[in-house]
Amino acid sequence: MGEYQAVLDKYRARAVAFEKDTSGWKESSKSTDEIRIESKMSDKLNCSVYRMTFSVKVAPQVAIDTFALIPGTKRIGWDPDLNDITVIKQLNETTVLSLMRSNGIAKGVISPRELIDVLAIEKDGNNRWVVGGSVEDYPAIPSKDKFVRGVTGCMSMRVEEDPARPGYSKITFVQEVDMKGRLPRSIIDSTLPGVAIGGFQNWKKYLRQEGLMA
Repeated sequence: MGEYQAVLDKYRARAVAFEKDTSGWKESSKSTDEIRIESKMSDKLNCSVYRMTFSVKVAPQVAIDTFALIPGTKRIGWDPDLNDITVIKQLNETTVLSLMRSNGIAKGVISPRELIDVLAIEKDGNNRWVVGGSVEDYPAIPSKDKFVRGVTGCMSMRVEEDPARPGYSKITFVQEVDMKGRLPRSIIDSTLPGVAIGGFQNWKKYLRQEGLMA
């Protein structure tokens, strides 16, 4: 792990703080009975922090394998905004340095981005937690396509067995990403909640098609 351990510890602490935070959040009008989307201004980056909570009738590991933004994810099969996620370096058994590249998001409203993140996949019994954030000033990675390098201030996906709904997994997803580029933040903030809802519906459709819902 070396130099990346301190970076990961910082993101882990920030993720836990956002999960527990109860002040300053605004619920999106895009929230539904199935998924709650909240946001607040980041205190470190030029972006909003998004927190989404929802329960789905899948096992925790299935949720990680199909929804999490990690190398090897099956999310490629249902998310049109995702170009690829690859391993730059395996840091240890549970931690990777990853490269995530997107296609144009929301039909090109947000042009293709890339993120260089350190990510850990942790287990506690049947529960799972993916957590991480960007490695700043990482050298450019050649590509025939053009990507704007964004910065992840914090990303986490906690998956727990839902005590109120047997057979369901409760998921808390936190994302703090400065998209960079020239697009006004107001446009990004008005676009992302709708993207999240569309992604959630695509994911559930994929789970049903693949026979993965419990």
